[in-house]
Order: sequence, then C-alpha cells, then structure tokens
Amino acid sequence: MTIQISFWTIGFILSLAVIVMLVSYIRYLLKQLTFVSTNLIDLNNEAVSFAAHLKSIYELETFYGDETLHGLLEHSIYFTSKIEDFAVIMDLTADPSIEEEEEDEQQEEQDDEAENEPKFKANQEVFYAGTRRRDS
Repeated sequence: MTIQISFWTIGFILSLAVIVMLVSYIRYLLKQLTFVSTNLIDLNNEAVSFAAHLKSIYELETFYGDETLHGLLEHSIYFTSKIEDFAVIMDLTADPSIEEEEEDEQQEEQDDEAENEPKFKANQEVFYAGTRRRDS
C-alpha cells in the first residue's frame, strides 16, 4: 500500500491548520476586547459617580461658587464625555435592558429638573410697593 499525497491534500492540510490558528487567535482577541469593554464600563461608571459626587459638594452652601471646584466639575464632565466616546466598545458587553432603564431614569431626571425650574416671562411686569422718588 502506497499513500499518495497530492498537492491538493497538502494544501487542504495547510489551510485547515491556518484556519484553526486564526479561529484560536480570534477567540483570544474577543476575550481581550470583552475585558477592555468591561473595564471601560466600570471606568465610565466611576467617572459618572465622581462627577455626581463633586456636583453635590459644589452645590453645598459652603462651597457654592468656588472656582476650583467649578473647574474640577467641568473637567470631570469633560472626562466622562471623552470616555463615552468609546461607547461602541462598551456596548459589546452591556445588557440592553440595563441601558433602557438608565435612559428612562435620565429622562425622568431631566423631566423633574424641567418641572422644578422657575418659569419667567420675558415681558414680566414689576410692581413697586411705594412711590418712587427721583434723586436728581
């Protein structure tokens, strides 16, 4: 018995080996991407939490109007927005139902803020309680 190995047999074996290596490499890359995605979600959550905490401190009577805290607040908001630029990567492992709940909560917060804001008319009349005197 003689085993004949043709050109097609060698090509098939080599292509099968390459495919197996590529599949294993793709699995490795997907694991790495999932790891990065999970860590970016955690980083984003921490940045949002930090910004909210800083905002609550900034709104205290003791610190209201402090330029340093205001700068930190703006920087944390900017940092959070930069992290959200990677939303495509973060969406790989995010649960869609959680995202919908977060969007609903954000919409409710925006609605609450809009209701609490005083509404002023542009041409509001001002009434004085006494007579006006001219100091000329």
